[in-house]
Amino acid sequence: MNLNSDKFYDFEGFEPVCGLEIHVQLKTKTKLFCSCPREFTNIPNLNICPICVGLPGVLPYPNRQAVILAVRASLLLNMRINRKSFFERKNYFYPDLPKNYQISQYRIPLAEDGFLEIEVNGIKKKIGIQRLHMEEDAGKMIHGEDISYVDFSRSGTPLAEIVTKPDISSPDEAYAFLTKLHKLLVWCDITEGSMEEGNLRCDVNVSVKPRGSGKFGTKVEIKNVNSFRFIKEAIEYEISRQISVIKSGGKIEQETRGYDSVQKKTFIMRSKEYAHDYRYFPEPDILPLYISDDIMEEAKSGIPELPDDMKKRFMSVYGLSQYAADVLTSDRSIALFFEDLTRDFEDKKLVSSFVLEEVMRAINEGIFNINKDEDRKILLDYSKKVLKSIADGVITRNAGKEAFREATTSKIDILQAIEKRKKDISEDLIESAVLQVLNENPKEVERYKSGEKKLIGFFIGEVVKKLEKKADPKVVKSIIEKKLES
Repeated sequence: MNLNSDKFYDFEGFEPVCGLEIHVQLKTKTKLFCSCPREFTNIPNLNICPICVGLPGVLPYPNRQAVILAVRASLLLNMRINRKSFFERKNYFYPDLPKNYQISQYRIPLAEDGFLEIEVNGIKKKIGIQRLHMEEDAGKMIHGEDISYVDFSRSGTPLAEIVTKPDISSPDEAYAFLTKLHKLLVWCDITEGSMEEGNLRCDVNVSVKPRGSGKFGTKVEIKNVNSFRFIKEAIEYEISRQISVIKSGGKIEQETRGYDSVQKKTFIMRSKEYAHDYRYFPEPDILPLYISDDIMEEAKSGIPELPDDMKKRFMSVYGLSQYAADVLTSDRSIALFFEDLTRDFEDKKLVSSFVLEEVMRAINEGIFNINKDEDRKILLDYSKKVLKSIADGVITRNAGKEAFREATTSKIDILQAIEKRKKDISEDLIESAVLQVLNENPKEVERYKSGEKKLIGFFIGEVVKKLEKKADPKVVKSIIEKKLES
């Protein structure tokens, strides 16, 4: 079976059916039902209180900001908001669940019946969203060699669980859905989205059925997969495994499996629970959740221009390529930085290439954090000074990049770095270097005169190199053309 191509999967007469259950930590200051800080910490049991650890007699109270963020996520997913929903108790026993039940939603969730459109290999498809409900997170188990510990700092963290319909029919579609969902939720400040810190976790339901059959196969749930790439790999393996079992006369059991990213295979964890195993019943300590007009309006007002719309605008208004627009809108902070920078310059493509090459390099290398006000201010100031020097003809583009790199890595003053690279080369010196390059490359000169006009780039590069990148390539080009056509 070929499961390695991004463009084609051979499922040997079977159709995969996949659904996703995504747990999203909401970006609030405090937890869902208490005032403990929600922020991630490596110190065990630092952010806890009697409500977090389920002591008798405590009363939980819903976090308004968590509700607003969950409603905002529902709007992004084109869902129907239930103006009245209920919290319920989901009963199960595990050491990281201090009350032996989890406050969640079941019969009437916050939102239902939405969709998210994805594109795979040029084909667009709507993936249905069955429900979005709110719930509190459990604690975290820490396993040693001979003993296990429980950290309750995560207990009570607000979650939005997003459950798709069984509309996903390939690993590529699952990957496309997850990456787009992640981008939207981070873009709209609903979650930090870090899988390493547990901000976003995903379980996958996978089954296969004979092609064209209206009856679903037995589903298997894959849990605790910690990256989108591994989720894609886990689905690929599980589809292959289930088809092999069925073709050999076996039967697929409903069970929960994990994924070993080293061996690239799933493994059995336990038999799958059913909804009735959790004995849901209404949470008696929390009143029904009413979504007021004020909450709806606040949720809507927090939705900025979305990445697809911004990408189209960048291409139409600034004349950017699809690639440049794609990269610039991959992160909202980068997109807003580019817009702030481009307001001061006519040459939008110069600005975009500078951001793509130099600003993003400084960010990716960890020199600056664009989400920190002070770092962003410095980046903007340095970028404006370099681009102005290039636009005014004071330095070349290459010299501008060098000045920016020196200033950002060595922490010297940006104006000092620019001053060192000011063009101090006369046209006479450039003309001398041009003649030298043409004399050194007679064959290329003949090819150029015979019609290979693209060689102009070769000549420019050689001249600029001789002049240690201090000459303006536009001036160099003009002089070369005059010499070659005279």
